[in-house]
Amino acid sequence: MGLASFMLDHDAASYDLIARAFAGRQEGLSRDGSYPNLVYYNQVDRGGHFAAWEQPELFASEVRAGFRPLRG
Repeated sequence: MGLASFMLDHDAASYDLIARAFAGRQEGLSRDGSYPNLVYYNQVDRGGHFAAWEQPELFASEVRAGFRPLRG
């Protein structure tokens, strides 16, 4: 899992999570723990930082899939 600074606060517990991540220990860092309201998650094998430009069809299908559970 990538570690983004917006996921963590600047307190002792967050600093401990950051130190664990850099030490290669992932406990405490999970999608479910970081994003409790996550409704869709998928890893694709193509694309990159500029996914909408690099793989527009794949990006569009992923956006549609992400919103599908919210449409009812």
